[in-house]
Amino acid sequence: MRRIDTPDGLYHDFDPQSGEAGTIVKAAPMNAIQEEIIAVITGAGLTLDPNANNQLWQAIQAITGGGVAWGAITGKPETATRWPTWLEVTGKPATFTPTAHTHDWADLINVPVYATRWPAWTDVTSKPATFPPDAHTHAIANVNGLQAALDAKAPLNAPVFTTRASVNTANNQWGLCVNLADGSAARGGIWCESDGISLVNANTWGTPFKLFNDGTVKIGGTGWSQITLGNGSVAVTGALTATGGFQVGSSEHLKTDLEPLPYGLDEIDAIAVRRGRYIPEFTADGRRRLFVIAEQLATVVPEAVFEDGIEHDGKRYASVEYSQLVPVLISAVQELSARLRAIEKASLIA
Repeated sequence: MRRIDTPDGLYHDFDPQSGEAGTIVKAAPMNAIQEEIIAVITGAGLTLDPNANNQLWQAIQAITGGGVAWGAITGKPETATRWPTWLEVTGKPATFTPTAHTHDWADLINVPVYATRWPAWTDVTSKPATFPPDAHTHAIANVNGLQAALDAKAPLNAPVFTTRASVNTANNQWGLCVNLADGSAARGGIWCESDGISLVNANTWGTPFKLFNDGTVKIGGTGWSQITLGNGSVAVTGALTATGGFQVGSSEHLKTDLEPLPYGLDEIDAIAVRRGRYIPEFTADGRRRLFVIAEQLATVVPEAVFEDGIEHDGKRYASVEYSQLVPVLISAVQELSARLRAIEKASLIA
């Protein structure tokens, strides 16, 4: 830092007795003082503030951490000047958990005898009275009555039964199983269940044919095209194709209580139609289809809806007999035809 350029390097006031003039303040030492102070302030990361008169103090606090030298502190307690002795430590535990360590076997005392040798047979307690034999074989002749029992059984190759053959089995078990020629794997057979018996394909575990206890027959299995016969009806899951068409009894001699159709164009306009897909649990082909909604159709043409016509997942749902909509469509076309003829007649008269 630069001093004032007086002989003794100090500032002096005016001396009225000697008449000696005071020190003339020059820019260079004042700038030196200013820059020294600014260097401390900015070096501490502060920004110069012309309205603040304590920035040098703030800078010193920031640089020193605001602390006081340990040696300058008086009246320090004894606990702050040294480590305590063992007797001065309070709250010590009565015992200490040892750290992980090892001991040589020879260092152990009171070792029990069963830790020093293998037991003798007489030392072993709770021995079984008998022991299962190891796997072994016997000749047929060495087993009493075995040959006669085998001779009374049907041969595996082309057996012939002269009386009824019965198979007693539990639920979810084979009643009759067809295997590969070497017997290594099942190919299929009759599977017995609590609700009926099934013909099962053992490769896919599909059930192409099932006879239920109530007399209902299902053909086709689960999760794909299926035909159900029973209770005077046929239910088909999947597409149904008939190369010869479908015939419906429609003779007047087969009908009664005939009356004019109360439906027509207004009902056709009221039927909600939609496009979408069946849920995969019901029909898994994922094909987009055109639909009417059975529950909504029942409010317009109830004769075309069976309230519990379809069974799925143990529940009954509404179904639609689309053939019942044909007379409604015919009636609507007739209504449109009559309107068209009336319009044509009116235009001719005009």
